[in-house]
Amino acid sequence: MANRYLIASGDSENPAIYDGGTLPAADDVLRLNGFVWTVTANRTLAQLRCDASAPAVASNASRQVIINNGVTLICTELVQGIADAVDGLIGVQAGGTGTVVSPSFVRGISGVQATSTLNIIGNCDTTGVISSQGLVRGAGTTNITGNVVNPVNYVADAILGGALNITGNITQNGGLGVWARGTTAIQVTGNIINAAVPFYDTTTTTYPTFVHYGSAIAGTAPVIRSRSPYHGTGPFINNGEVMALSCDRVRLLGTDNQWSMIKADGSAQILRTAGLLTGYPPEAKVEDGTVYGPSSEFTGTLSPVNVDVQQLASDLLNEIAISSIPLAERLRNVATTSTVNSAIGSINVIP
Repeated sequence: MANRYLIASGDSENPAIYDGGTLPAADDVLRLNGFVWTVTANRTLAQLRCDASAPAVASNASRQVIINNGVTLICTELVQGIADAVDGLIGVQAGGTGTVVSPSFVRGISGVQATSTLNIIGNCDTTGVISSQGLVRGAGTTNITGNVVNPVNYVADAILGGALNITGNITQNGGLGVWARGTTAIQVTGNIINAAVPFYDTTTTTYPTFVHYGSAIAGTAPVIRSRSPYHGTGPFINNGEVMALSCDRVRLLGTDNQWSMIKADGSAQILRTAGLLTGYPPEAKVEDGTVYGPSSEFTGTLSPVNVDVQQLASDLLNEIAISSIPLAERLRNVATTSTVNSAIGSINVIP
């Protein structure tokens, strides 16, 4: 593994832009040295870093990496982004879609611009991002597939708009996850585990709907504190008296929703939507003492039954007349014999 760095901006496939005049190897660490690196073909590195290592020079210049349309950059160990630049470390060719794969993304990563899409595949951490900056900033679409840990600052500072889609669990350990100051549309598919500040915080109803498929687990603050719309599936799990949601506008997605409400004695009261009862027997068929529910949480009570005697008798005679089971056949034979004997007994024989 060698420490490599740029000596000029340019095409990733041009050896002249690197120290030593050779392309970096798949196990090298590349530092950007303040230049713009345009990735024009699929490439693999050990690490991509935006920090100092002599003789390379640290720089937080905007959009230091541009991924061309259809190109994938793989970093087998780490991508370390910027701390404070407005537009993030990685952008994508105008109108294109680029992909970066790594087990670990740290600091500010996405600076994708309008009309472009950046796919980030790997776990993300905002450690090292300074105040008012975020893992994601930009007016394009960022798709993150992986878990996100937010110990210091924003997952997304949404001032620049665009769209952010996260597929993975989010753990809040510090700063706001999303401070929605602009028009960014956000969707999370995964659980959000909250800490001392909300993951999503807005103050007006003018921002786009936050769509969430997964659990919202409160910390010492709610997961969502918002006046803009929140659409979620839950479960919504409180922490003591702290609600998972503190919202003016909430809509439940799907039919199987669950809300955990903490009672005065500290135990949890589970509230469910009717959708969770799908497939259970109707009340008229519930038997006394029979246990129902996926966790045996429902015990049936006997419901009164109104019997239509005439209809029951008619149904029974019809079943005996047509059934092939032995008992029905015996009953038919008995009925026939009785009828014959009765008829014979009514004949008067005159010698």
